[in-house]
Amino acid sequence: MSGEQFANYVEQRLSIYDDIEVLDREGFELRLRASGADVAADLGTFYAAYMRDPGQLDVVFETFVRSVLGIQPDRSTSTYSDLSERIYPM
Repeated sequence: MSGEQFANYVEQRLSIYDDIEVLDREGFELRLRASGADVAADLGTFYAAYMRDPGQLDVVFETFVRSVLGIQPDRSTSTYSDLSERIYPM
């Protein structure tokens, strides 16, 4: 999908979230109200991730939502033995 189609898709799909409101969009720039706070979001890096692997559209979108809501992944694990099950062989 083109960049414009991607931005439209994200904008439309955000409508299902009660805690995210789309205020405005210009190109890849979104102005949102997320959990009561005004947020500016750039879709450029998310579109680039989508273009690298279009089959991961849902993952890219969910990552965008988590970043808008300020949800950070757990990075407290730091030893190989704890991480080994999450690492895939190349």
